[in-house]
Amino acid sequence: MHRPGLVELVVNCETFSGCVHNAGHARVRSRILNNHEKDMLIRLEAMSLEQARKEITTGAFATIGSPNHQFALSWLSGKEADLKDSREAKMLTLTKVAIMIAIAAMIIAMIAARKDIIWLISLFIKITS
Repeated sequence: MHRPGLVELVVNCETFSGCVHNAGHARVRSRILNNHEKDMLIRLEAMSLEQARKEITTGAFATIGSPNHQFALSWLSGKEADLKDSREAKMLTLTKVAIMIAIAAMIIAMIAARKDIIWLISLFIKITS
């Protein structure tokens, strides 16, 4: 459960010493944000992801290498990870639906084939009797 005023930062393992590996990123424990970080978070959330990515990577949002920039990069990494998870979940759902449709089509084909066989057998019986 997410509580207001708390954030989970995601940091690249290459820039965070002593991290616990989790899909190439370290999950840093939730902590209370200071007022400046809350303001930055509000500004970031107001932007589109593309605009935020552009401003963060070019240094327009915060000076590259500064703690503010690291905070913004962490926010961006978290948003991109969430987006990736969402896309993967949608793909999994679509895959499941496709499998169910394929199974239904196979069942329909088997029923149709069985009717053809029954029709052929009944025709054979009529001809031979």
